[in-house]
Amino acid sequence: MLHTQGEAGLKRVVKKEHADGSVTQSQFDAVGRLRTQTDAAGRTTEYSPDVVTGLITRITTPDGRASAFLL
Repeated sequence: MLHTQGEAGLKRVVKKEHADGSVTQSQFDAVGRLRTQTDAAGRTTEYSPDVVTGLITRITTPDGRASAFLL
């Protein structure tokens, strides 16, 4: 089952309930940019967008590793 937020063509999937009972979730900021994704085991990956362009500039994995991207 998919749970969405937003309206019309701007809907985003915020929660997925899988057949095995596991759940994955995504969180978005006020302007709709992906900020976090949490997997079925509760591990969260964080996404950091550039405030001007909205492009992802950093991804931090659940184990704390970070990858930075230059614009």
